[in-house]
Amino acid sequence: MKSILSPFALAAALAVLAPPASALDSGVKVIGHPGLGTSQVRRATLAAVYLNRTAVTPSGEAIVPVDQSAQSAVRATFSAGVLAQPVAAVRQFWAQQMSTGARPPAVRTSDAEVVAFVASTPGAIGYVAASTPLNGVRELQVID
Repeated sequence: MKSILSPFALAAALAVLAPPASALDSGVKVIGHPGLGTSQVRRATLAAVYLNRTAVTPSGEAIVPVDQSAQSAVRATFSAGVLAQPVAAVRQFWAQQMSTGARPPAVRTSDAEVVAFVASTPGAIGYVAASTPLNGVRELQVID
């Protein structure tokens, strides 16, 4: 006797078998200074760095984050996919943090400027459009 799966059951089965989708699959890649001792970064670690919860990797390496401009579509995608908040909420968060003396990530206005900052700053991480040439930086795989 043949068993026929309903469309719902088939979709659920495929979801279990498929690799997890990343919100960054939509054209953004995370990059790091070539001296970083890793080629992977956890999404939670990225969020902690960009939301002033930590400045080091789990292995103890100092991290220097760089953001894109608030008007950048790449920043909107990164904020939604990693920080789980819109850019406006992140900006409001940093306005509050700055009142206590904290400093937000440096901001660069283009993918090329982000790549140049990351390449020249030990411990730096950033994000750029997926089509951006790496030019001396490494792409970091974002894992959950």
